[in-house]
Amino acid sequence: MAESNEGRARDRPPGDRARRAARAGGAARRRALGLRLVHEIGNLLAAIRLESHLIDAPGGELRSTRERLDALAVDAGALLAQIRSILGGAAAKPRVSAESILASLVGAFDEPMRARLDVAAPAVQVADARLAVDADAAYQLLLILTRRALEAAGEEGRVALSVEPRRGQLVFELALRRAGQSAPTLLPPSLEVLLPAVAEALGGQLVLRAGAGGGAARLSLPRDGARARIPDSAPASGGA
Repeated sequence: MAESNEGRARDRPPGDRARRAARAGGAARRRALGLRLVHEIGNLLAAIRLESHLIDAPGGELRSTRERLDALAVDAGALLAQIRSILGGAAAKPRVSAESILASLVGAFDEPMRARLDVAAPAVQVADARLAVDADAAYQLLLILTRRALEAAGEEGRVALSVEPRRGQLVFELALRRAGQSAPTLLPPSLEVLLPAVAEALGGQLVLRAGAGGGAARLSLPRDGARARIPDSAPASGGA
């Protein structure tokens, strides 16, 4: 029987064998990325537990502790959404328009943060364009990037958010400005490696830039029926 199976495998056309190998490799890469996401969520949960112990600490500031807990929970939720999408554990949610994504992002922040977020109205040809990836995964990825940009900008800085079409993609651009100051690191080291890998797994690309007085994040995601893909080569591992 073993020889018969081996014989049938040899008889398959080269293209069929290549497709089977590609599917197996894609599944392995999705699993590896899912495990990295789980590891990072574990780190966030540990940080939440640590912060919770500070609530009753003498001289502790409840408001700042609450804000840190909320920020950590948002990050964990955003990464969970990526696991559902990448591993296919839940049916993809209906695709949404770029305009709807921007409106949801603005509504996700309280007034002090929202006042520092400048959202450019999308052009007519972009407003109704729909993302060709899981809606929740796209929204949560943009949410974590926008919140991190607002935090990095600080109370005196501002963040500009815009979207435009480019070569079958919708390109979301976040630009932060801090007058007279160099831009801090937008993401911690672990997320600097992990989030670009997530964007690539969704069929897009995340580019992070930093410079004097500001920094930027550019997230490109497929639109109009473009197919999401897992990268052909596994991204480099990052620290946790």
